[in-house]
Amino acid sequence: MAAQLDSDLSFVGPQIRLETAGGQYFMKNTVSFGLTHGRDPSRREGLSDLVELIAEGHATETAHFGEAMATVSEAGRPVASQRVANPHLWEGVLFYLSAMALEDPDALMAYDAVLPEVELAPPAPATPPVSGGCAVGGRRLAAPWLLAVLLTWLVCRRRVGS
Repeated sequence: MAAQLDSDLSFVGPQIRLETAGGQYFMKNTVSFGLTHGRDPSRREGLSDLVELIAEGHATETAHFGEAMATVSEAGRPVASQRVANPHLWEGVLFYLSAMALEDPDALMAYDAVLPEVELAPPAPATPPVSGGCAVGGRRLAAPWLLAVLLTWLVCRRRVGS
């Protein structure tokens, strides 16, 4: 898993540093990085730097993210221009989780201690099979009569149009 995340980081890192034309949904990767590498001091600083770059360089004046980001030039320097579905709540939540994973990965994983236990409804009773396959209850439609009426209508319509 670490090898896959390292590969992902080599791909999304340049997007976050605004070295590419843009990117989208890279926060799905940053939260994974935080959870898997957040406890490793040798990687933590680099990951913290990326999250800080996102906070400073990607969020707009209204502190929101778009679904996608394009790198544009303003005053000769690259700037993230948030695009599509602003504010994109999923990206915002993932950014928060990324920061939380780097700050305290154990706290992020403590959801089972703070959320109430889920009570599931009992499964619905199984319906007995109906003879004839996928039939629905009720009267059967007289399909041959319907087909005969439809064909008669088509033939008459064709003759009238000729």
